[in-house]
Amino acid sequence: MINRKKVIFLALLSCFFMLISSVSAADYYVNNGTTHKNIADWMKKDAKNGDSLIFNVSRYNLTDTLNISKSITIKSDIKTRISFNKNKDMFDIKTNKITFSGLVLDYNGQGSSNIMYGAISTLNASKSNYKQFIVNNTVINVNKKFASGILLGTLQGNIINSTINLKGANCFGISLVKLTGDLRNTSIRSTGRDSICVYIGTWSGRVNGSKLINDGTRKSIYTGGFLAVNSKGSIINSEIKSKNSYAVMVSDNVNVSKSKITSKKDLSKIYRYRPDLVIFNQIAVSKNTYTIKIYNIGEINSKKCTFQLSVGSITRKATVKALKPEKHTSIKITIPSKYVGSRFTKTMKVDVNNVNKENNKKNNAGKFKF
Repeated sequence: MINRKKVIFLALLSCFFMLISSVSAADYYVNNGTTHKNIADWMKKDAKNGDSLIFNVSRYNLTDTLNISKSITIKSDIKTRISFNKNKDMFDIKTNKITFSGLVLDYNGQGSSNIMYGAISTLNASKSNYKQFIVNNTVINVNKKFASGILLGTLQGNIINSTINLKGANCFGISLVKLTGDLRNTSIRSTGRDSICVYIGTWSGRVNGSKLINDGTRKSIYTGGFLAVNSKGSIINSEIKSKNSYAVMVSDNVNVSKSKITSKKDLSKIYRYRPDLVIFNQIAVSKNTYTIKIYNIGEINSKKCTFQLSVGSITRKATVKALKPEKHTSIKITIPSKYVGSRFTKTMKVDVNNVNKENNKKNNAGKFKF
């Protein structure tokens, strides 16, 4: 038979321990009288990994950069509007796990052509690899030039259900060195000149249910909607538009489907980052051996391929190693002595088996006489 008193006692004991656990958490509430120093002192002395910095007012003026050194959640349950008016980073992240949720960030910091500042930044952080980075249900307004909404190094994480508005010139909505993660149900709009909605050096992930609109004027066609150079993933159920440039610039490893992509009228909808192999026009000869340089002038690494030289009735081949962008290699081709000299035309071609997909194949071939 069940002892009802014992069951009630155990239930009360369980609630007691839950209450103790809740009270012991070092969450910090930001109210009207809370100063930057108050928050900084809490971060330094009391905050623990897993705690929350909770903004509990409708508006808050942040007077200096908040250096986030603990793995915490920064959030608001009432959509606090936080304004920042200094020419520096707003939140400087120096930890390997961070979440932003339920905030409106009015970022009025301004950088220059030499330095860019961000609402959420890690460029000055001592650690650059992040186990988890999440921005959820957050609005970021970038109001001045040379600034970024999210300005980060290398991270794993997602930007979800959020909005970034770019009003200044030369701005980025999201600028990352490397991201493993997704952009989901997020809107980014740029009206500033020479700005980019999203730029990522190396990306693996998904863009899903998002809207990226770039309406600003620009000098370069390479400032557009979504740019990810070394990229692998998918863009699905999204709208990406760039009025005066390419809407999407990604590698061939990114699948774009069920999406509305609109680039400048005379440009393709999607620009593909690819290698571009070219034969250097200065060829050295020593007796009957030719030294030929091959460059990769494209944006991403090339694959190992084959170079071929034909003259008269003979053909010689050599292996061209994989090349990083802006790198080159030299190969040596030896032919019979009777073919050396201006009497015979030498025909060259790099990547004869079309191992590399390139935007320009015309510069893969060449001829010379000497």
